[in-house]
Amino acid sequence: RDEFLDYKFRGENTTSGEWTVRAEALSMIEAIFNEPSSSGITTVLDQFFNSLQELSKATEDTVVTVKALVRQRGIALANTLSYTLSQFEKMQQDTDFEIRATINEINGYADQIAKLNEQIFKFELDGNKANDLRDQRNLLLDKLSELVHIEYHEDSQGKFHVLVSGKPLVSHLQAT
Repeated sequence: RDEFLDYKFRGENTTSGEWTVRAEALSMIEAIFNEPSSSGITTVLDQFFNSLQELSKATEDTVVTVKALVRQRGIALANTLSYTLSQFEKMQQDTDFEIRATINEINGYADQIAKLNEQIFKFELDGNKANDLRDQRNLLLDKLSELVHIEYHEDSQGKFHVLVSGKPLVSHLQAT
């Protein structure tokens, strides 16, 4: 494997993963706002303000009817805003759940990398090269790089380290 290409791929994989998550979040927001549509916030807000404008033009004969319309449109606006808020709260709960699941996935990869580090280290003590185990570790690093920006290196003693935001995620045999 070419270490430089691995490094470049993992950096771009992180960026790709980030933009995929952002696109999904924006897609959910777009669905919540439901614009443009006949039941979206813009339409309901326009209807409310139109009814207020009608109220300002109302005569003594029509003021009661127009007030009822303003009240009805105000209730519709409040209900639409309340529904939108509840959808955003649900989205936040779903996002929190996804974050917890992603953290568990990251921790799982870290544990697997630490176990592979131990196997690689033991196998290579007598001078052999553990290519299959290194390939498995590289695959885990690829998956991990899609979830979070990582830095990694193997020191002069053959100990492998993975850092996230400058903090150790895997220090040779230990995953934190």
